[in-house]
Amino acid sequence: MSRMTDLTMRTDGATAERLKAFEEEDAELKKLLAEKLLEAAALREHLSRE
Repeated sequence: MSRMTDLTMRTDGATAERLKAFEEEDAELKKLLAEKLLEAAALREHLSRE
């Protein structure tokens, strides 16, 4: 059983929906952070060549 399924089974519907929304937001924020870190690395690389 997955962690999400286990947590969902132990919570009421509204709490499970909030948890899912938080997890989706967390995933989006992690994606944005990874993109910004990649951009910063590319800029550092570009500046080091000058």
